[in-house]
Amino acid sequence: MPLKMIALPSALVGAFVAYSTAWAAGEAPPPSPAPAMMRLVGQYGSGSDLLEIYESGGHLFADGDGFHQAELVPATPGAFKAADKTLIFAKGVGEASSVSLDGAPLPAAISAPK
Repeated sequence: MPLKMIALPSALVGAFVAYSTAWAAGEAPPPSPAPAMMRLVGQYGSGSDLLEIYESGGHLFADGDGFHQAELVPATPGAFKAADKTLIFAKGVGEASSVSLDGAPLPAAISAPK
């Protein structure tokens, strides 16, 4: 096989690998959310009333118990508004121990130890 036939595909593969590596290295992962925000992330309530609070792009969202990807908007420290409802998180050790949804308490769901 002539050297030109081997060199050309090798050069293309090499250029592709070099470009891919440089492109991947230029993309940094998103920054970690603040610990104060992450302590609110979790599941609250049980059964059909299960409310899930999650973080995406530095914002908190709620799913379940009448919410669907509803962004939580800070109202006061520990309180948020979403879809005309008020969520107030009770302070716990490390993680929030419960959330009050328009006055109705939802305890943190019990999860397996990490």
